[in-house]
Amino acid sequence: MRARCLLIGMVVLMVCLVSVGLAVDDEIEDLIRGGDFEEGFADKDLWTLQIEGVAACTLTIDKHESVSGKASLFVEVTSIDNAAPWVPWIWQTHTIETGETYTLSMFLKAEEERNVVLNVRDLNAPKQEHFEKTVLVGTEWQEYWATFTSPKDVEAKVGLRGGPAINYWIDLIKFYEGEYVPTEIDGQRIAVSPRSRLATVWGVLKARP
Repeated sequence: MRARCLLIGMVVLMVCLVSVGLAVDDEIEDLIRGGDFEEGFADKDLWTLQIEGVAACTLTIDKHESVSGKASLFVEVTSIDNAAPWVPWIWQTHTIETGETYTLSMFLKAEEERNVVLNVRDLNAPKQEHFEKTVLVGTEWQEYWATFTSPKDVEAKVGLRGGPAINYWIDLIKFYEGEYVPTEIDGQRIAVSPRSRLATVWGVLKARP
């Protein structure tokens, strides 16, 4: 009898855990504009590409590579500037509010393994870093994400930046209030890469433009 009760308890617990994990992306309100790049250059133009010094990078729409739909953003990094390791920087401006939890997620794929930094930072002075997360991107599509709590009301740059001169693709960028919700692709969830490397910086002032 005791063993049966234990078994029933385990089944109930598993059902509860599955129910918690089955939140779908329909439940989130995505704040990103043009994050799926299905509108081509109209979506690309919603993003700012910041480069400095000798760094060189171009953004194009790739209609042959995507994790979902028919297009993704191809980031061709021709050269980097060691004096400005935070570029190229691809971002959009969004308002974040004090005490709110936010999640930034995206699918990434690279021609070779490379680092990419997910980043949210003040748009204007004092240019506070709200978080940085360095992820190791492989040669297959994977979803990467980071969650943080905003310390203040501010306009912020939301996006990704840095890394070596290795080309990569971006698709399905999302930014929303709340904890991370895995993205469903054709009814299935694509696992987050276990090789991502976490380097989060909270409320650090950076001497960057």
